[in-house]
Amino acid sequence: MEKNSNAQFLDLGCDDGGVTMRMAKVIKTKLVFGVEIVKQRIAIAKKRGVKVEDFDLNGKFSFKDKSFDVIHS
Repeated sequence: MEKNSNAQFLDLGCDDGGVTMRMAKVIKTKLVFGVEIVKQRIAIAKKRGVKVEDFDLNGKFSFKDKSFDVIHS
């Protein structure tokens, strides 16, 4: 992944944010967002610095179009 400290990074199904934050470190960004549905995992991801949205990926996304530079799922 290209390094970009201003990149908006989204991880779909971010779980506890562990892998999410490792990928963000490779990109060199601190603008880290995630989507997760399991409440216990959301709490851990938030403690790690992921801005987590709680919703089912089978539904409508709460993000505006063109909000992110990098998306992982």
